[in-house]
Amino acid sequence: MNAYAKLGDYEAAYSLLQQMLSTKRRQVKDHHEEDGEEGEGEGDGVPKLSPNLVTYNTLLDACHRANNLPKALDVLEEMKSRGIHPDARTYTTIISTVGRQR
Repeated sequence: MNAYAKLGDYEAAYSLLQQMLSTKRRQVKDHHEEDGEEGEGEGDGVPKLSPNLVTYNTLLDACHRANNLPKALDVLEEMKSRGIHPDARTYTTIISTVGRQR
């Protein structure tokens, strides 16, 4: 997610968040499966992950770099609705995003 944030690719970063929140288990695939070989990770599920403050701050950074204030405010609201309390970095990012608006 951090790489997408640095690129300002909010959509890709948000997609990762949605995958983290997915209730379905995803299958691990390795490069051997493409060649028809059975991969070591075949059948192993990736567990559902819980986003935390760092996850949401990274997503807010993606919004900031994309200069997308409406999405940043949506992320802030989603974060609060999930019981994750914003910190100084959260508010600094929001304020910086407001400052970039023209």
